[in-house]
Amino acid sequence: MSQKDENASSEMEISLSEWMMKRSRITRKWKRTFFILNGYHLSYAKAEQGPYKTIPLQNTVIEEAHIDGMKYVFRLKPPKSKREYLIQAPNEQSEQRWMQAVCFAKAGANNGDASQACSIQ
Repeated sequence: MSQKDENASSEMEISLSEWMMKRSRITRKWKRTFFILNGYHLSYAKAEQGPYKTIPLQNTVIEEAHIDGMKYVFRLKPPKSKREYLIQAPNEQSEQRWMQAVCFAKAGANNGDASQACSIQ
């Protein structure tokens, strides 16, 4: 595969990484967390080197959240799970970029099922 072909195929895959805040499900404190979206997989860790935990994206609900008056917060709620992930982006552009990228990755994780169109609530 030529360099040009490699670039073309990598442009089709969604890839994003950034430090954001994630609310702990146990202590409910906000912690600085490194997130990486690579293809159809969203992972997070305390350090860029990992170890990473994965958030399932298939059929996950993505929505803006209004928590404690904080800005740029969005929620991910995987199906068949009582767990929800609250994530705070550093600014509005980052929040929108992440929500859109996760939404497209979710649609891809659903094997391109047209009934699972990308929608953010």
